Amino acid sequence: KSKIWKLTEVGEPSQCRSLRLPENMRVTKISRLIFTNSGNAILALASNAIHLLWKWQRNDRNVTGKATASLPPQQWQPASGILMTNDAAENNPEEAVPCFALSKNDSYVMSASGGKISLFNMMTFKTMATF
Repeated sequence: KSKIWKLTEVGEPSQCRSLRLPENMRVTKISRLIFTNSGNAILALASNAIHLLWKWQRNDRNVTGKATASLPPQQWQPASGILMTNDAAENNPEEAVPCFALSKNDSYVMSASGGKISLFNMMTFKTMATF
């Protein structure tokens, strides 16, 4: 079943809010950025082939736990410290076109950064398959 989205036209700059995403890693450039389907996290793919995930916590200031510019999300990583890292382009990384796609339930991400395609588990960050 597909959702019908009601679009809102933004006509005034005052209707927009920005937010800097905190990050603990040295990332020079974000190549791709997407909201999760559940609306409570942002997934980014950096130019160095590493994925970054930020989640909004459910608390008394954000009872839904959904994305909001009123509160910054927290960068999230599993306790194992593992990173979701793509196989990078061997010859010229500047020519690579990084891309990724999330599963409907946000459990998996399929991703590439110019090399092999990887399938990652979003809860554990483990590589499920590479082809």
